[in-house]
Amino acid sequence: MKQLLLYCRAGFEKECAAEIQDKASSYDVFGFCKLKANSAYVIFEAYDADSLAEFYRDYPFEHFIFIRQWCLLQAELLELPSDDRIAPVLEALVAAELTGCGDLTG
Repeated sequence: MKQLLLYCRAGFEKECAAEIQDKASSYDVFGFCKLKANSAYVIFEAYDADSLAEFYRDYPFEHFIFIRQWCLLQAELLELPSDDRIAPVLEALVAAELTGCGDLTG
């Protein structure tokens, strides 16, 4: 996946987007942001998944000012069906073949 989910304070989405653009570009990671005013999160979509994963792994999180939390998205899960929200999450985790995750089925 080529996306980062960035949490910030509501009302600071534009500052969060500008910050990730600046910091990512210093690592030669380029992309664009999706944001909605007062949503308290920004999606940064990079053009290259490998570069994004390396940036996510290597960039010191404590250097961010507006970004409160971040995670590398493994699947697009923002549109979950209301009748079964967990099945798509489990399917995405299995498909991503993530190592080091806890057991979600037990």
